[in-house]
Amino acid sequence: MKTDDLFFSLDEARIEIKKRWKDIKLKSKIEKDLGDNFFDIFRNGPISLYWMGMLTPDHTFDFF
Repeated sequence: MKTDDLFFSLDEARIEIKKRWKDIKLKSKIEKDLGDNFFDIFRNGPISLYWMGMLTPDHTFDFF
């Protein structure tokens, strides 16, 4: 596996997010596929979400 496919600079990520946000076909497909599971907050504009389990062996929850 090439690691250069996994990591992006902040500028590269920003460009890609804006490109995908403007892609009407992509947005429609995602909304259709998710149906009622699509959160309304995602309709307002691009946002980020950091997802992880709350209970971790390294006490990450306590840190945040």
